[in-house]
Amino acid sequence: MYSALFLLLAGMWLCGSEQVRAQEVQDRLRHANLLTVTVDKKTAPPESEDSNVVSFDRLLFWHLLYSPMDSLMSVDNEAKSFVAVMMNKTGCVNAAGIDSERAYEGMDALRELMCPMPMWQTNLPLLLAALGSDAVNARTAVDTEHGVYSIGDSVLARDHNWHRGGYGTLTPEECVRFRSTVGVIRLLDKAYGNDSRKLIYDVKAMGLGLPETFHGESLPSLKLNEDVQHHNAGLAASREGCLSPLQVMTFFNGVANNGKMMTPETEDEETPQVLMPKMMSGRMLNFARKSLRASVESGLCKRFAIKGKKVMALTSSIPQRDESRCLLVAIVMAEGQTFMMVTDVRADLRHEAYDHHVLLFQRMLSLPV
Repeated sequence: MYSALFLLLAGMWLCGSEQVRAQEVQDRLRHANLLTVTVDKKTAPPESEDSNVVSFDRLLFWHLLYSPMDSLMSVDNEAKSFVAVMMNKTGCVNAAGIDSERAYEGMDALRELMCPMPMWQTNLPLLLAALGSDAVNARTAVDTEHGVYSIGDSVLARDHNWHRGGYGTLTPEECVRFRSTVGVIRLLDKAYGNDSRKLIYDVKAMGLGLPETFHGESLPSLKLNEDVQHHNAGLAASREGCLSPLQVMTFFNGVANNGKMMTPETEDEETPQVLMPKMMSGRMLNFARKSLRASVESGLCKRFAIKGKKVMALTSSIPQRDESRCLLVAIVMAEGQTFMMVTDVRADLRHEAYDHHVLLFQRMLSLPV
């Protein structure tokens, strides 16, 4: 039943408008031999007053997930994907998800995005903290060498292109544009040395880690094990620090909202709540926005570019289970909205998962706000 329903709603999107004639949907189903499907009234989008028109309800948002994920789940039955969209000005957030057993919507999906994950995807806020120090500025260059960061014989971090020799010398903006974790760690080494406590204090001062609760439930608290001696503050924050995707999304939504962080809400509030009116200095905010745009225009996020639209984006790939699986994260800001896609797949399927994120972003951007 669900498969047919998902096909129905994916077909609705293909018509390229906010509404689609019911007859066209029936024709698509008839062609697919699925016209006899029984639609569950609890999950189907409600019909409008015009009985010949099916409305795009918020539920369409999560139905769209099925089509891009279908091929991934057919070869990886552990694959799962979640997506959320937050309005820049109000903080109103909606989410959806799917795995091989079920679909998630609303708070069910948001709860999955409230779970802790490593801070690898927060390299930009860590880098912004370094830029606030006296030791690092926008012109500071670091040598990423061969894309590998090691201490003694222990390899502690690698850039995605380490097997091709790495990126060499990079500026802070290039570290964002080319997603160089090694570059960020070396810049943080200049700014903080092994003072991880000061680094965590500085990123918290920008609002990273907010909100602390959502719908009465506690969210992860940004902290490190202070009993451990850290050789590099940035490496410690990336490897040990944990935040939820919802908190990371709230931070980037604030960057997209010109530095004003809004409280995430599941419904549009009459008076949206401001979590932090000014997250950072104008200089740091300009750097963040410029770097995120450059990532789309000439960096690793070029496929998220849409002609005629201003898009900012950041992606990351977080190794899981001894690198046999990976968690792909994409944060994309456009048209007054912040989108976040999180997909757990086998490591050898990460390129297909990236395709899924690009297609999903394009589809969501076409939905009516």
